[in-house]
Amino acid sequence: MSVFKKHKIILGLVTVLSLSLLAYWYLKQPYQYPEAQQITRQFMQLLRDQNYEQAFSLMAQPNLSADSPKVLAERAQAECLDDEVFAYASPPQANGNRLRRWLKQETVDQTKITLDFEHSCLLGVQLVKTKQGEWRILRFGGHAG
Repeated sequence: MSVFKKHKIILGLVTVLSLSLLAYWYLKQPYQYPEAQQITRQFMQLLRDQNYEQAFSLMAQPNLSADSPKVLAERAQAECLDDEVFAYASPPQANGNRLRRWLKQETVDQTKITLDFEHSCLLGVQLVKTKQGEWRILRFGGHAG
């Protein structure tokens, strides 16, 4: 076997091993729920802008925080609304778990999740997935670590 063929085989094996390790690493990474984060950040920005009617429209009906925009306004003024740094989602779900669910043709997303943010305060936001596939705010508020 020529030196060129040996190098080609070794390069192929290194490539396959590298891609396998990269895939393994990706599948073990926690899923970050980007759509739910986007809805949460939009909701928090609307509250900071005191646009309570529009913020209320992003909430699940019924929800556990407010039954009207007026109650939402009172609640928002008493809460820390700092969603600057995403900390984690619970229940945790890895990218590999999502792939497994998708291959089994099961529902990929959890129906209810909690996103936690940390910066100047700890903020928890619980979201629920509607039958239309949209994330809606179920409750929000500061909490202890």
